[in-house]
Amino acid sequence: MAVETLTLPLVAAQFGQIAVLSPLANVLALPAVPLAMVSSSLVLMLKPFGVAAIAGVAGWFAWLPSAWILVVARAIGDSAFAAWSFPRPPPTLLALFYLGTGVLLVFLHARSVGVPGGDTPAAIFVRARTYLTNRILVAGAVAALVAWLGFLVAPSRHGEIRVYARSDAVVLHALGRVVVLSAGRGGAALAADLGQAIPFWQVGLDVAFAKDAAERITLRDLPDRLRPRALFIPDWLPVTPGVPTWERAIREDRDLIIGDLRVALVARDDRAFAVVRRDIASHIILADPGLDAADLAPHAPAPRVSALVTRGGGSPGPDPLVPDVVIVRGTGSSPYGGTALHTRTLGDISLRLTGDGLAIARPRARS
Repeated sequence: MAVETLTLPLVAAQFGQIAVLSPLANVLALPAVPLAMVSSSLVLMLKPFGVAAIAGVAGWFAWLPSAWILVVARAIGDSAFAAWSFPRPPPTLLALFYLGTGVLLVFLHARSVGVPGGDTPAAIFVRARTYLTNRILVAGAVAALVAWLGFLVAPSRHGEIRVYARSDAVVLHALGRVVVLSAGRGGAALAADLGQAIPFWQVGLDVAFAKDAAERITLRDLPDRLRPRALFIPDWLPVTPGVPTWERAIREDRDLIIGDLRVALVARDDRAFAVVRRDIASHIILADPGLDAADLAPHAPAPRVSALVTRGGGSPGPDPLVPDVVIVRGTGSSPYGGTALHTRTLGDISLRLTGDGLAIARPRARS
């Protein structure tokens, strides 16, 4: 709890939200963890000796606390009050918080110096409690300090997303996670071609397409020219045994989450586009030729749209799933080449259009 409390400002500054109900979840679920561990160990020890009946009974005792932990996590996680979102605090406020925390630790240490000695049980208990309490606080403070220094030194990664367009795929790369929409070759050949830009072990095969905000469809329902050969998403997306992850995503209306970004792949009539939504800030839309605001309204209301990038008046590409112009937030060149042609500003997003269809979108520098 000390580490969680002292790193809370860093979580708020990095993600713009905090899980306010996590202490409640810990109070309800943590008491069941030792029961689950002990009963599971008992099952493993009894089964090799052929004591199946006793192992079966112990298995029920192992299942009950584990099921309780899952019920608590699901119930609290699905609550509308599970997380609070707010503007990210500035680094100055973080510095003041940790300065005040340091002063508090010095004060507590000064108080502990005067703890009475002696060998009575009460004195030993007081010294042990003070010893452990001070070191727990120090451990939390050190962990928070290290995380804070990393937060200040590392480049800003708030909502960083890089999207690359190719003739046969669209590659989304955000916060070290990768999504590949391939309209052409199979996944292995595409991954081999991308090379070091996308480590193959970071991604797993999955599919999630939506027709509109209320209805989910499978790949079999998509027109042939909209049906990708392979779609990769990070392998950390929860998987239900026996149920393909993309079917589960369709049934549960689950979008792909990358860091603090939320990616929804949408198919509408004979066109397809991706909606990249942020929980607090703005939407980034990757669209195909011919889409307008009315097409995007169910997925991204007009006031929330930061950028809508389409081909413009050009001729259709080899597959409508692949936009000609895409958005990259941040600096750096595309691993696929391209030179800048011109730059224009749309809202608080600066778009640099390049010869191969790559664009860069980034917030303006604040004065």
